[in-house]
Amino acid sequence: MADPRKVAVYCDSYLTSGAANELAAGAFGTVVLPYHDAGDDMLRQNIQRLKSEGMVQNVLFSIGGDYRAIIVNKAQFKTNLAKAMADYGIDGIDLDPEEVGPKYFDVVMELTVWAAAMDKIVIASPSDQPQLWVAVLNAAGSRMSWWNLQLYNGADYGAWVCAIVESGTMPSELAQSFVVPGYKLTWSTPHAVAHELDTLKYNAAWVDGVFLRSYEELRPRAAEWSKAIWSGLGTSRAEVERPWRAAG
Repeated sequence: MADPRKVAVYCDSYLTSGAANELAAGAFGTVVLPYHDAGDDMLRQNIQRLKSEGMVQNVLFSIGGDYRAIIVNKAQFKTNLAKAMADYGIDGIDLDPEEVGPKYFDVVMELTVWAAAMDKIVIASPSDQPQLWVAVLNAAGSRMSWWNLQLYNGADYGAWVCAIVESGTMPSELAQSFVVPGYKLTWSTPHAVAHELDTLKYNAAWVDGVFLRSYEELRPRAAEWSKAIWSGLGTSRAEVERPWRAAG
């Protein structure tokens, strides 16, 4: 069965009240927003609205861009980020560095350990250099919740799962669940994504999530996209939402 936490959508722009209402009524358990400094009353209200009803369980900040700016002033960055997460009720972070290489291993690990110590969710959105990310995963352990793999940037799902399994970090079924396939709507249709997910699950039965980029592009066909992703995962929104609501 699909894990609603790992059915995610990225917002590439500021979360408006209209977007918050639409997403609250949508098909996603996690919404990823651009990082925003603390103190924006409207954003705080919109995030509260987003989480007040529907399926949204987690709202994360995307930490993207050039990590060199973080490295030169890590203490201040973490102070600002902690303040913003507390101000807006953010549940965690998505690590999405613009450039990946050995020189960024330490900062990725530091942010992972730091956020997890505050009981925050930590995920990452890799697209290349699987061996480096596997090294991060080996060091992070359970502090890294899952990866949103950017298939649209050329990442091969099977190769990434195999890299995890071959490292001895986790068995195949857990690796399949850990690696969440991601689709960019600019280059996809609801039917194509449903078909690709169905094919993927045929070969990797433990896939239990999907992410779409971006909310702004799915809006005109939101109902079609909702049906497509749940159909592709082999379940329905109602089947997943029912036990989650009962538990709540």
